[in-house]
Amino acid sequence: MLIFSHNIALIFNKKEAIVDNIVKYLTIISTGYCFLGVFFINAAAFNAIKKPLHSTLSSILRLFGIYIPLAYVFSLFFKLEGIFIGATLSSIIAGVLTYLWLKLEINKLVKTNYFKQ
Repeated sequence: MLIFSHNIALIFNKKEAIVDNIVKYLTIISTGYCFLGVFFINAAAFNAIKKPLHSTLSSILRLFGIYIPLAYVFSLFFKLEGIFIGATLSSIIAGVLTYLWLKLEINKLVKTNYFKQ
């Protein structure tokens, strides 16, 4: 993303100020994509082990408990870039926390022989 972000931005707009913001967005946000992927995989895994409320709760907490507060706080210090930083950090935090939560839930299921049925 770092290499092509400027060229991608030019597809959408030619004004330098807007292109700069798109480049910042693509650069900052893309660093959290792998953790966001982990988050979505974990949410799907919760559904697969018949824990859809865990999946829903993790999504709600990611948005209202992590993303919005971090975006707000970081925007106070870093303006628009702060919103991007908050989004990236929320992806990282949510990915790690849902991974740990899913691991805990799977360990509980293993102890109850859930997977042998």
